[in-house]
Order: sequence, then structure tokens, then C-alpha cells
Amino acid sequence: MFIYVKYDTDGFITAYQNTEVEGFTKVFVLKAWVNNFFQYPSKFRYDADKKVMLQPGNLPNVSLSELSEKQAANDKSIDQLTEGLTALSVSMATKEGE
Repeated sequence: MFIYVKYDTDGFITAYQNTEVEGFTKVFVLKAWVNNFFQYPSKFRYDADKKVMLQPGNLPNVSLSELSEKQAANDKSIDQLTEGLTALSVSMATKEGE
């Protein structure tokens, strides 16, 4: 898959586009790297001398569905905490009004 990237002086990707944009370099991302690239674009590097994209070897081994499940669990915990704090506040306000 071809994309267009900007990179810093060390070659790390700082921005990417799906369409050609002035100031961006056209690069090829291997199909096997696509998911990792879109999750961690700033971890990838572009070697300007060899004109190739380089994948880091130390990316987390987590799928998007796992991250989504963890986020949903965190959201549920936050909702429960908010409900508990609201109930406590109402109870305290009621007691103060008595």
C-alpha cells in the first residue's frame, strides 16, 4: 500500500496522508505492516538513503479489539465510580438539609 509521509531528521514518521500532498514522500508499506503502522505511525522510520520504510522490532503485541475491550472496561469502571460519587453527594446533601 502506498502512502505519503513526513519524517524528522532521524527518519521517524511525523505525519502521513493517503493522498499526495506537497512536502510528503511517497512510500510503500507492506501489507503485513499496515495494522501496526496505523496504530503506531511514529514508531516507524523512513530510510531516505535506501528509500524504504523500516518497521520497529519492539511494537506491543496487542490487537485493536483487545485495546477496545480494555477501553470499554475502563469506561464502565468510570461510569460506576461516577454513579457512586453522585449517590454519595446526594446522600450527604440530604443529611445536611435535615
